[in-house]
Amino acid sequence: MYQVEGNQKMTSANPQKLGFNDEKAIAHDEKPGDEFFIKSIAQDICDNMQDDTVYILGPGKTTREITRKLGIDNHNSGVNIIKNRKLLESGIEESELVQLVNHEKTKLIVTPSDEDDRLFTDETKRLTVKIIDKIGKQGIQIIATPTRIEKQRGAPFIANTGDPKTDQRLSGFFPIITSKGRRAIYKISPPE
Repeated sequence: MYQVEGNQKMTSANPQKLGFNDEKAIAHDEKPGDEFFIKSIAQDICDNMQDDTVYILGPGKTTREITRKLGIDNHNSGVNIIKNRKLLESGIEESELVQLVNHEKTKLIVTPSDEDDRLFTDETKRLTVKIIDKIGKQGIQIIATPTRIEKQRGAPFIANTGDPKTDQRLSGFFPIITSKGRRAIYKISPPE
């Protein structure tokens, strides 16, 4: 159900640069664990951040790793706002998010819930349809480890914004960042 893109092998990544300490696993071509992929995804995001672009990070272990790699001491499990590799806001309200996306080039980074297939959960309720529609499908980056994608067993991730029209617009195939320099093309569907 998914296709991997990218020309870099998982085992060719520099473990120290990614913060992965188990060189033995890499040297013997053992399958790296989620810790490796979380750090690798975070490195990819950090390396490709554009100046003067606002990044809205949804909740999750991988998005927390992005803030850690940026040197941001952040314990908020909700929505965080990054610009120029610095924390602008944490736990921002919906009205402030609307103002932000109306005046700034913005990207949204989300990871599927570990408990189910949803991209938007109760923890992301501040990311309203108005905000998601303004950012648009092209401004959304989905991140997930290969293990998380395998857990789906071919079932799509669910775009559950609460608005059927927005869910339909977000549906289709998305490039999902699975590690540094690698993408998996995976299906996103509206709720049934």
